[in-house]
Amino acid sequence: MGIFIRIAWRNLWRNYSRSLIMIGGIGVGLFGLLVYYGISNGFINQLVEVSIELELGHVQVTRRGYYQHPVQSNSFTPANSLMERIESVHGVRAAAGRLSAAVLVNSAEKSNRVDLVGIDPEREGRVTSIRNMIAQGEYLGPGQDGKIVIGRKLAEHLGVGLGDKLVVMTQDSENELQSRLFRVGGIFETNSPLWEKTAAFITLRSMRKLLGRPLQLTAILVRAEREKSLEPIVAGIDSLVTGEGSALEVFEWKEVSPLLAQSIEMFDFFVWVFYLIIYLAMAFGVVNIMLMVVLDRTRELGVMRAIGTTPGQVMTMVLLEAALLGVAGIIVGGGAAWLLNGYLAANGLDLGRWADGMEFMGLGSVIYPRIEPLEWLVSFLSAEAAVIVSSIWPAWRSAGIEPVRAIQFE
Repeated sequence: MGIFIRIAWRNLWRNYSRSLIMIGGIGVGLFGLLVYYGISNGFINQLVEVSIELELGHVQVTRRGYYQHPVQSNSFTPANSLMERIESVHGVRAAAGRLSAAVLVNSAEKSNRVDLVGIDPEREGRVTSIRNMIAQGEYLGPGQDGKIVIGRKLAEHLGVGLGDKLVVMTQDSENELQSRLFRVGGIFETNSPLWEKTAAFITLRSMRKLLGRPLQLTAILVRAEREKSLEPIVAGIDSLVTGEGSALEVFEWKEVSPLLAQSIEMFDFFVWVFYLIIYLAMAFGVVNIMLMVVLDRTRELGVMRAIGTTPGQVMTMVLLEAALLGVAGIIVGGGAAWLLNGYLAANGLDLGRWADGMEFMGLGSVIYPRIEPLEWLVSFLSAEAAVIVSSIWPAWRSAGIEPVRAIQFE
């Protein structure tokens, strides 16, 4: 095998221009594929991270029917120590209860509809990342019942800053209009401008007083140790809540937000379509060039057959040439993609020109591409496999050459 590898390597450089064209074609295709894949992954990861880290958690426990009718009347009273029992399920890192309601927030200048969330600051800090996204002021603390934390976009819209007053208006459990004064104690910034404008947080005790629901929650958010092993966690929590009279149900985040799950599936589909397009283009290029290689060396291959080289050995040699060209193209294209993706992962890809559309999707205007090590490996191996498979037909034709006719070939 060693002698065939050396022959194949030397044959590559007998025609520099042809070899460089093939290496360039493979490299450009792989470069475009990996850059597109990294940016798509950046989109998906940002969508998922913003949703899970700030709003959904990995798993949610709610009253049955809450997500068909997400209103405060579909709240529930958790059993004693339910939170602690959920945290005892294997794979669960933390759990936190929330009481949410749609409210009208008024400043001296403007008003805005907001999803107001009552949280236990200590527990919430272990489940979501809101604490880490405070840009001005401070996060909620125990006993800070007159404080509200809002997003930067909402603060700009309402024309308020730290210490300014906001009046929250909503209906309580008796459908009576209630209002309460809060002061802005913290302003958070996220990668989702839309979420910044529509979410606000107060303490759970304040929320319960505002709504007249002293012991109730609308959801329990659960943070898992690992996102990819949620089925056992859902089953474990479900076995706990079935003891609550079957009034509660347990969902993964994909079930809570089917639109987000469908968006991810759509991105994945387009990535695979792009893979197919790139590999088909790469395959046509490889087939054409390897057929030219076989045609140019017809007499040479005929001589090799005449002196005893078997058809299998001839086919192996041609396949080795294609494989070496594929490796060279992968080094060129993969190396360039690694450098560009590394730079963009550190500095971000600014899509400010399409900021309005990004905001509509709940994304910031800067995307940070991401490709995991295993995804790099799979891309490289699949590109090499595509090159080798594409060269099978030219290699098979070379193996079928008749020595006498090949030697006489002009």
